[in-house]
Amino acid sequence: MKKNTAPSRTVVAGTVACLLSAVAYTVANICLRQLAALDTEPAWAMCGKDIVAVLVLGPWLLLRRLQGRPVFPSRHVLLLFVLIGIATQFGGNLLVQWSYGVVGLAVTTPAVMGSVLISGALVARVRLGEPITHYSLGAIVLLLTATVLLSVGAEKARFAMAPAATLSSAPILGAAGTLAACFAGVMFGATSATIREAVSGTTRPTAIAMIICLVGVVGLGALSSYRLGWSGLSETTPQQFAWITAAGVMNLLAFLALIMGLQWATVLRANVLNASQVAMAAMAGILFFGEPPSAWLVVGVSLTIAGTVLMDRPLSP
Repeated sequence: MKKNTAPSRTVVAGTVACLLSAVAYTVANICLRQLAALDTEPAWAMCGKDIVAVLVLGPWLLLRRLQGRPVFPSRHVLLLFVLIGIATQFGGNLLVQWSYGVVGLAVTTPAVMGSVLISGALVARVRLGEPITHYSLGAIVLLLTATVLLSVGAEKARFAMAPAATLSSAPILGAAGTLAACFAGVMFGATSATIREAVSGTTRPTAIAMIICLVGVVGLGALSSYRLGWSGLSETTPQQFAWITAAGVMNLLAFLALIMGLQWATVLRANVLNASQVAMAAMAGILFFGEPPSAWLVVGVSLTIAGTVLMDRPLSP
């Protein structure tokens, strides 16, 4: 009986962790979308979000270090996660935040998650040997189709969000926003597979989060200072600080829950459960930010959800 119960509890724990991560990520993304509406510099929004994580995780890891307990992994693994942090922050988070301001939450989130599933499946197959079934291949076709439809609908979203005076200067900006979100999803998918491989060993989830967030604070902080200068940073309003703090807290909770989930679930299952935020984000974009519920968006989101379900189908007999 014990041999049958333990795996079941592990699956339940992984499922709960990934679902909690999806909810927390949705709330964090709503906060970040609001920052985009407040015309907050994307790099500064991302940097401020990661400062929250560093302030929370830093003392905890320092205490462990003072107690003589292991904190960070070996130099080789540490360097690996620094590189992952650079890719995640500049190729992922920064592009997503820019996309929020161009095409909105309802378009950006499914584009990101579709790319996460595709890239995560491919990387997991190569690095971890996790199988890609004919269901997964069908899901990839659906997700690619959804991305094309979202790109078409993104231009309508941009027209609804942008001031009329700025529209004629960049007629393909909507497609660019969707492509940026897709590229960010590729970065996130590769990161998920690498984290899955790392947490299967002895690397602590909190150390992974700390490394990646610290890279964000240093790298994006430097970029923010270059773009805004100290005078521009000092003009951040209390409202913007409040949204940045809320986004940071929810993002940290979501990230830690996802890392924990990756210890008990395959990359595909974790990404599929985490992709439930697609529907939540689409509704949030429409209800809270007035993003247009076009037919392109509805079909694109539906195909993304169908693709995530199909991606997690078991192997055929």
